[in-house]
Amino acid sequence: MSPTHRFSDSGVDDEVVEVLEDTGRAPASAGASAARSRPALNSAEPWRVLVVDDEADIIRSTQFSLRDVQIDGRGLLLLQATSAAEALQQLRQDPDIAVLLLDVVMETPDAGLRLVEQVRDLPERQWLRIILRTGQPGYAPELEVIRRYDINDYKTKSELTQTRLITSLTVAIRGYHQLCRIDAHQRGLEKVVAASGSLLTERGSLQSFADGVLTQILSITTGLAEGVVLIRGEMDSPAPGPAEAGLLRKPASVQASLTQGRAEVVAAAGCFSGLVGAPVSSLPEALLRALRGCDLSAGAVLDLGTNGAVLVHGHDGDELLLVLSTQQALEPETRRLLALFAINLSLAMDGIQSFRELEHFAHHDRETGLLNRAGLNRHIGAANGRSFAQVAIGELHELRGVLGETVARQALFDLGQRLVSLVGDDGVVARLQGDRFALALASPVAPGLMAGLLEALAQPLRVGQMALQLPMALGWSESAATVDLGIDEAGLMATQLAVGRQVRTASFAVAVREQVRARIALLSDLPQALLEDRIEMHLQAQVRLSDARVVGHEALVRWRRSDGRLSLPGSFISVLEHTGAVVSLGQRMIEKAVQHLRAAPQSELRISVNLSVRQLEEPDFPAWIIEYCQGQGVAQHRLRLEITESAFAQDAQQVGDALAQLTAAGFELSIDDFGTGQSSLGRLAEVQVHELKLDRSLVRGIEHDPRARRVARLIVELGRDLGVEVLAEGIETEGQLAVLRELGCALGQGWLFGRPVAAELQRG
Repeated sequence: MSPTHRFSDSGVDDEVVEVLEDTGRAPASAGASAARSRPALNSAEPWRVLVVDDEADIIRSTQFSLRDVQIDGRGLLLLQATSAAEALQQLRQDPDIAVLLLDVVMETPDAGLRLVEQVRDLPERQWLRIILRTGQPGYAPELEVIRRYDINDYKTKSELTQTRLITSLTVAIRGYHQLCRIDAHQRGLEKVVAASGSLLTERGSLQSFADGVLTQILSITTGLAEGVVLIRGEMDSPAPGPAEAGLLRKPASVQASLTQGRAEVVAAAGCFSGLVGAPVSSLPEALLRALRGCDLSAGAVLDLGTNGAVLVHGHDGDELLLVLSTQQALEPETRRLLALFAINLSLAMDGIQSFRELEHFAHHDRETGLLNRAGLNRHIGAANGRSFAQVAIGELHELRGVLGETVARQALFDLGQRLVSLVGDDGVVARLQGDRFALALASPVAPGLMAGLLEALAQPLRVGQMALQLPMALGWSESAATVDLGIDEAGLMATQLAVGRQVRTASFAVAVREQVRARIALLSDLPQALLEDRIEMHLQAQVRLSDARVVGHEALVRWRRSDGRLSLPGSFISVLEHTGAVVSLGQRMIEKAVQHLRAAPQSELRISVNLSVRQLEEPDFPAWIIEYCQGQGVAQHRLRLEITESAFAQDAQQVGDALAQLTAAGFELSIDDFGTGQSSLGRLAEVQVHELKLDRSLVRGIEHDPRARRVARLIVELGRDLGVEVLAEGIETEGQLAVLRELGCALGQGWLFGRPVAAELQRG
């Protein structure tokens, strides 16, 4: 910090000092001159402040900024230490240090916090005030540090200007001095500080916190006080809407609420203890007249005869009015006690408000105001024979892209309110995430409710004058053991349904659960299967149809399970595709194919291996396969790469770039299942293709179905025109072979020429 920094009137610092000031005193934020003008409270001994920082420039800058400064008529004696160990030694030897101005990060990243822990364990040092400074914002969360270590203030070095430094020291020193004096006369003050320090750990309400602390205030006044009360203005509750639903109530002015009679008592002790939750009109009329007639905006401790009051501000705009009723006029010590408690209460309010917001949004959805998954779990507690449902909304992402976030949010809100109205008191509606809503009903689904839900979901969502018809699916689960399981099972059914304009519904069955468990077991077995080489490669011959001469093989994957069973691709490929595990499997198959080709270096035969889009999306895949083939001494053209027509048709930049790199390196590209996927004709002009594979579904009907024969003829002619080979898959009969030869198809594979054989057996 440099003394040339411009002074700043920070609203945060001003608030803290404001409640400390007696009526008529200038706020500390007015600068050093105001701090110097205050009368001495006790002796002329300077306040002892220990500055701990491993940067000499920071210590010198602090000394320069605080030169000639007096706080409440007493100067400052600045001690210094450059390490946590040196500081701890001084604190042990000097019991009169009032404030520790401490750097968080010194010889180690947590040296400052560790020093705080050690200091708090020192006997008779609990009154020491600590101000943390850090050059690394966010290193330790402010509320967490204050909660754990009883920190007086926590600032970054860049924001601690001279004015703020003096302000923080003023607050800290007064807090220290008041703590010492009050402790000397009344040991009960320790309970006040302890109550404020434990607020966030207990996560209690403002009422439960304040009740305990107000009781301690009564005990500290040695029986002079009759009662103490905490008043809060009535809070405004906004009407739920798509942008505001579920938000916490907004604060209101205590002064305005008192005038309108809308304030309430949120905590009380002594003679007022029976008024908790009561309207402010329940207070004695004389006290009400005094409160309504004074100006609360100053925020100082107000003298109301035998009553004293202080207005406490929270950073979120919330206000509380603390009123103390005594048998005689307030003494200065009692006034200072009220101000000190106001500081703790202000911090408590901020902590409680933050916790309330975190807790609220931890259990509620921001867009709809409904419970989220965690909130639904907490609200229900246990499944207890309930029925669960999930509503899946289709095309929500597209709606956001076309009409914007606001329209999508309002559509979600409309659907949520529609579901709430439909289930009524018999169920709970929650917004899970993205495009999902969950319903929990107290009993099995009645036919009438099911019909009503389907009808409600089929109706367009209303946003202003717009009617948005989004496709939806509805999944159900009954008799689930837990709430989470019921939600998940219903979601699984909604996911499996084809989302369409006509709302479809399905109920969870035990067989589906067994399928899921089998898939999980399959994925769990993959790492071990790779380690134990249980991923096998079987080869099926590819022949020239004119003379049945073998020209290559297709590598087909087989998974040998731990119990010896052999699994075919249809039982696991889709699962691996969706989870990304297909990348590891595909890499192993490429390695096996290349190693097989390396064992027959003189052969002209090639091997075709299947690639997934997931592999092509890997940024280093082209470089890896090129390097692997070169390292094994296998020419790239001997390894033909197959991708499905749907994958080939994707207009993805990364996939297109990968295919271009592979073909440029000499790999030949084959389009599998041609004629059954998305249209890929445009891509044929962009990417070099060497082979089109006629899908087995066309070959199967080619003998007797004229339409299948016409499609096959078109594909063969297309291949001839493009100079690309056409290979027919799944040839099983002589009749199919004859038709394909007649159409001019050059290559084929299928059981007619031989079934797949394990690569090891074929090599042998």
